[in-house]
Amino acid sequence: MAELRQRLDGGAGQAARKSAAVDSAAPVPKKRSMSAAARRRIAAAQRKRWAELKKAQAEEAAPVKKRKISAAGRKRIIAATKKRWAEFHAKKAAQVKKSAPKKEA
Repeated sequence: MAELRQRLDGGAGQAARKSAAVDSAAPVPKKRSMSAAARRRIAAAQRKRWAELKKAQAEEAAPVKKRKISAAGRKRIIAATKKRWAEFHAKKAAQVKKSAPKKEA
């Protein structure tokens, strides 16, 4: 079994083959870096965009002025409600009178 493994591996262990592949690979390219001035410019531009967005949202969310009813208007509504309820109760009383069975004495 060991002989077969040696033939398949080419006589070297797996670790040796992996390290050889890593050594022969192309050098890793240097990561790009950004200057501090460039980062500041990008940050300033982003802050400006956020400020415009927040300003637009603040303008949209302006509180809506609530309307108030006058005393005269409130009195009219109360009178109309009382009138409707009086009609409702009168109708109900009339229905009860009609449907009530007559008592025989």
